[in-house]
Amino acid sequence: MRALGTVLTTTSLLAAGTALAADKPAFADADANDDGRVSIEEATRAGVSEREAKVSDLDEDGMLTESDWKFVDVDGSEETQPSSS
Repeated sequence: MRALGTVLTTTSLLAAGTALAADKPAFADADANDDGRVSIEEATRAGVSEREAKVSDLDEDGMLTESDWKFVDVDGSEETQPSSS
């Protein structure tokens, strides 16, 4: 019975993590004009705060690439971004 409780708890935690990850739109969905980049405006229309979009714009060109997009944090978990050194 204890093993069943552990399995159910683990399954619940995994499902909760999946739901949080699903809150971030896919890059292709956020790229409304299909130019291969997500502008700050496109990001905000997709549900990303302007601040978060700007923080995630690693080269600060006003556009998010797919590489930038993986650091977008819509749920507040603050993924670690690579250092610029």
